[in-house]
Amino acid sequence: MTGRAKEIKILDSLCNDNKTNLAVVTGRRGIGKKYLIEEMFSNTNHSCLYFSFTGAHNADNKTQLINFNEAIYDWFKIETNEVFTSWTQAFNKLKRIINNEISSSEKQYKKVVIFIDELPWIDRNNKTDFSTALGHFYNTYCVKQKNFLVIFCGSNAAWIKNRILEDEQGPYHKRVDKLIELKPFTLEETALYLKEEKNLTLDNKTITEIYMIFGGVAKYLSYYDRTKTLAKNVNEIFFSFNGLLYGEYELLFKSLFIDKDGTYRKIIQELVKIKSGLTRTDITNKLKVPASSTKIRDAINDLVMSGFTISISKSQNAYRDTKYIISDPFILFYSKWVLPLNKNDIVQKNNYWESIMSSNTYNIWAGFAFELVCIINIEKYVHKRGLSGVFKKATYWHHTSKDKNEKGAQIDILVEYEHDCYDIVECKYYNDEVTITADMKKNLINKKDMFTKYGLSKKKFDIKTIFISPYGVKENNHYNSVPIFDNFTLNCLL
Repeated sequence: MTGRAKEIKILDSLCNDNKTNLAVVTGRRGIGKKYLIEEMFSNTNHSCLYFSFTGAHNADNKTQLINFNEAIYDWFKIETNEVFTSWTQAFNKLKRIINNEISSSEKQYKKVVIFIDELPWIDRNNKTDFSTALGHFYNTYCVKQKNFLVIFCGSNAAWIKNRILEDEQGPYHKRVDKLIELKPFTLEETALYLKEEKNLTLDNKTITEIYMIFGGVAKYLSYYDRTKTLAKNVNEIFFSFNGLLYGEYELLFKSLFIDKDGTYRKIIQELVKIKSGLTRTDITNKLKVPASSTKIRDAINDLVMSGFTISISKSQNAYRDTKYIISDPFILFYSKWVLPLNKNDIVQKNNYWESIMSSNTYNIWAGFAFELVCIINIEKYVHKRGLSGVFKKATYWHHTSKDKNEKGAQIDILVEYEHDCYDIVECKYYNDEVTITADMKKNLINKKDMFTKYGLSKKKFDIKTIFISPYGVKENNHYNSVPIFDNFTLNCLL
């Protein structure tokens, strides 16, 4: 399983433990949660007794119970001949079947693994006592065994946090032994996936562009047809009525959030317009709601927990002026190119992505998307710099000049290290080497000068200007007079 070595190691450890454990796995739709668990315990580890049940989205309680009954048959090949009317009854039946299987089977099971997937879909507010019954099942039955591993899973990270991890009144309080947060692949892991799973040999720029479009989501990358060009893949997967990812954006939000009035999507649509991000006050102003709105606050927090956005603080100002930026390349791509098109537009498109790629609008999006790629893979850059041990954080900084003789400055990526050292990171997505012009040189020098004058509180500091671009920066007089400390190609992210 490409890119999941850390998670596999954790699950292996839980499987080898000689006591019962409760693990929680979170991650967005399509990230590979269920695939990971089933590969580990159903398809590979045959020394385990395995049971899996997945909640159905938008299904009523009767349907969920019918599906649970069917899951018992799927895994144990036992017809219960019962119609479950409550979750207590359902889990009592599961307990008896597991006990019977353990006592009657000739096989000595190393572990009993019970995997409950998409808990938020089953009973979001515990109106049917699902969570109460499951908690009772775990606390009075599973905990008393020595070889059980119970795994809860869900795409809605905020629900998992509020109802499982931090609910002091709930049945799982202080019961969770391990939290596994399944993240999208990094750019490096995406390159490895394309090589190992798709048998693709690609240049770094093409890999990066695939990442800028599909993000690091395993399910989305699995749709990539290795026999076709990138443009052909994008046309067929996104810009065709039967495209595998046409409509995915809407499904993503429906699966994660109750978003009846579109609050989450409205926030995203504001964020995709502004590369430098928005503060919470900016967002409430744009949505024309009170600055104190708890609904907006909670929605922003949910988007962060779900991995769609990240917060980035202003340098030297950790608690004020925090901005939120898009952190999901797929969301940025879909919002920009697919969402504005209606069904008729999609039907009429032919070779659409090829026509887009030669436009100035594409270049603007590509620059935005590449900067996002650099931010979310910044730790790889820091490792390449050899400064992981003194890395503090990535921030932003800006200054609006009140002096007509001074020019304001905006630094979108400022990497901070211990001992008052800073990298001003410039990200340029060009098809050739970057050539620093006279105007670019003035802008770069101004950024450093303004940050030195208004952004620093100490007299001792070290500031370096560094470029990241596909093919590097041409060394000319302007390069040396800035000066540019170093310039990295995509190798620093891969």
